[in-house]
Amino acid sequence: MSAEADYSQDNYPQWRSWATWGCAAAFFFYQFVVRVSPSVFTNELMQDLGISACEYGALISVYYMSYSSVQLFVGLTLDRLGVRYPLVLASLLICTGCLVFSTSSDMFMLKFARFIIGVGSALGFLSCVKTASMWFTSERIGLMIGLSVLIGMAGGTSGGYPMAYLVSYVGWRESMLILAVIAAAIGVVTFIMARDRKQPVGHSQVEEDHDITILESIKILLSNPQTYLYGVFGALMFVPMSAFVDAWGIKYIMMLYDVENLQASGAVSMTYIGVGASGPLLAMVADHWRSYKKLMMLGSLASFAFYMVAIYIQLPSLYYTYPLFFATGFALGAQFFAFASIIELNPRQVSGTASGLQNMACMYGSGFSVYLIGLILDYLSDGKLDDVISRYTVGDFHIALATVPISILVACGLLLFIKEAYPQEEST
Repeated sequence: MSAEADYSQDNYPQWRSWATWGCAAAFFFYQFVVRVSPSVFTNELMQDLGISACEYGALISVYYMSYSSVQLFVGLTLDRLGVRYPLVLASLLICTGCLVFSTSSDMFMLKFARFIIGVGSALGFLSCVKTASMWFTSERIGLMIGLSVLIGMAGGTSGGYPMAYLVSYVGWRESMLILAVIAAAIGVVTFIMARDRKQPVGHSQVEEDHDITILESIKILLSNPQTYLYGVFGALMFVPMSAFVDAWGIKYIMMLYDVENLQASGAVSMTYIGVGASGPLLAMVADHWRSYKKLMMLGSLASFAFYMVAIYIQLPSLYYTYPLFFATGFALGAQFFAFASIIELNPRQVSGTASGLQNMACMYGSGFSVYLIGLILDYLSDGKLDDVISRYTVGDFHIALATVPISILVACGLLLFIKEAYPQEEST
C-alpha cells in the first residue's frame, strides 16, 4: 500500500529540509501557546463559568486525554504519509477548536473545543521528531530535537506572560479568536513550504524497498521492554510541565506571593525559557558524554530538588523565583532525550509510531495529574468558602502539588532499569 504523499523524488535542495522542519517547529510553537493559554485566565474562566477546581481540571485535562488518545494513530500516519498534509489538517482542527472555545459558555461545548484542539495539537512534537529522523543524519537527530524543544518552549513562554498581557487587553474570548486566525495562517504556509521524503537521509534505495506494515510497527514496539519503561518515565516526567506550569502553577504563585496574574505568569513562564535553552546545550553535552541516560538522571534529580523549593519554600520575593523556575526548566529539558532514545532503540522506519507511543504515555500522565490535583483541592476545601477562587488555601496546594515531586522521584528510580540509547558508532 503506497502512501499518497509527495514522494516523487527525494533530491530536494538543502533549504527544503530546513523549510519543512521550520513548518513543523512553527506548528509546535503555536500548539504550545494554545495548550498553556488557559493557565493565564484560570480565574476569569472559573468566575465566568462558575466552576470549581475539579471542574476546571476536568476541562483542561480533556486536551491531554484527546492528545494522548490519537498519538499512536498520528505516529502511524506520519510514518505512512509524511508531515505536510497532516500538519495542514491539524492546523484547521485547532482553528476550529479555538473558534468554538471563544464563543461558548456551555461546558460540553468547551470540552468539545478542547478535545478538537488536543487532537490537532497531537502532531506538534511528533512532526518535529519525524522531520528530524527523515531529513537529517543520525548524529544530528539529538540536536534537531533539542532545537525543536527550544522552539516549542518559546511557544510555552508566549502562552504565559505575553498571552496574559493579551488577555488583560482584549479579554480571553477575543484572545482565542486571534489564536484561531494564526492557526489558519500556519496551515497555509505549511501547504506551500513543506515537503516529504520517502526514505531517511543517508539510507539507500534497497532499504527503502522494505515497507513495514502497521501491525509490524506496533509489534516491533510492543515487543521491546524499553518501550514500556521509557513510556512510564515520560508520563512521570511530564507531570511538572502539565500539572504545575500549564494548569496550577500560576494560580498557586499568585496566592503564595500575593501578586497579579501577569506577574505570576511571567515567573512560571521562565520554566519554558529554561527548557528551551537546555535543548541545544544539553544535546552538545550528550554528544560529549556519549550518553542520554546520564543527562536524564541528572536532570531528574535536579528538577526534584528545584520543585521542592518552589512548592514548599516561600522565597523573600517573587523575583527570586525567576532564576529558580529557569533552572527547573533547564533540568526538565533532559527528559526529551527519551524521544531520541526511543528512536535509536527501534528501526528508523517506525520513528513516528515510536514517538507517538512515547508521547501518548507522556500526555496520559499529564491529563491524569491535572485532574488529580483539582480533585485533591476540592476534597481539602470541602466546607470552606463557596467562592470558586478564595476557597483554596496555600496549605491545600502544598498537599495537592506533592504530586509533582513524587512523580519525579519515581521517574528517577525507573532510570535505573532504562537502557542507554546513545548511538555508539558514528554515521558514515
